[in-house]
Amino acid sequence: MQTHGVQHLTTATTGTLLAAPQAGWRWRVVGLHISAGGAATVTVGFSGTNQRVYDLAANQTIDIGVMDWEGDAAAALTVTSSAAVIVDASADAVPEVSQ
Repeated sequence: MQTHGVQHLTTATTGTLLAAPQAGWRWRVVGLHISAGGAATVTVGFSGTNQRVYDLAANQTIDIGVMDWEGDAAAALTVTSSAAVIVDASADAVPEVSQ
C-alpha cells in the first residue's frame, strides 16, 4: 500500500517525511515534491550515503512525479533545510522487503 508523507519546515532543521519501517523492510520512493520560499539547500535522504541534495532558489519547486528510489533497510526518510525559510516537502512511497 502506498504511503504519503508531508513535512513543513520553517527553520534550518531536519524533519521526518516517513518514519522508519520495521526491521527487514525499506521504503521505495515513487514520487517527491519540494518547494522553498527562500534560497536553501534541501537534502532528502535515508542516510549520508543515500540522499539527494537540491540547491533551490527562492520560490522554486521540484516535482518528481515518477521515480524509483530504493531506501536503506529500516531507515526513515528525512528532509533537511539549510536556511530559515519555508520548505514544504512530500513523498509517496511503498514499503518492500529489504534484501
